[in-house]
Amino acid sequence: MSSYREIDVLDETKPILLVQDTDTRKMYVKKPIPAHNRELYNKLQVFSFSGIPQIHEFCETEEGLFLYEDYISGQTLQTVLDDSFNLPEDAAVDIICQLCDILSPLHRCDPPIIHRDIKPSNIIITNYNKAVLLDFNAAKYYSEQEKDTMLLGTQ
Repeated sequence: MSSYREIDVLDETKPILLVQDTDTRKMYVKKPIPAHNRELYNKLQVFSFSGIPQIHEFCETEEGLFLYEDYISGQTLQTVLDDSFNLPEDAAVDIICQLCDILSPLHRCDPPIIHRDIKPSNIIITNYNKAVLLDFNAAKYYSEQEKDTMLLGTQ
């Protein structure tokens, strides 16, 4: 397993860290993941889907299970919307089409992978206007037998 040096805290509430591999100098994100999602994250790692950060390795410590994934440089869609107050229609359509391209192979998996937390703060827009979908902690495999999360009392 590689060794990493902590560079910055990206999200103190989770905690999500920006780290650097001391051998390759490549930047990664170290983040905790729920143990029940390990199998799903393994599938994301093995198939290396386009439009989501590549997962490089897992580490289990006394504090829990962590993964190391590519650091994606850019701004969240939430930040873009907050800064500009208005997204041009062609840019919005482009982002939606990119998200469909990201989700399509995930939904074609057997069983399909459902993200369940798509929101502007979980979408990074890179400097090249490429959308990248983050945060699969709420994701699960689709099952016709299971009822999904209920919000505010109504399915």
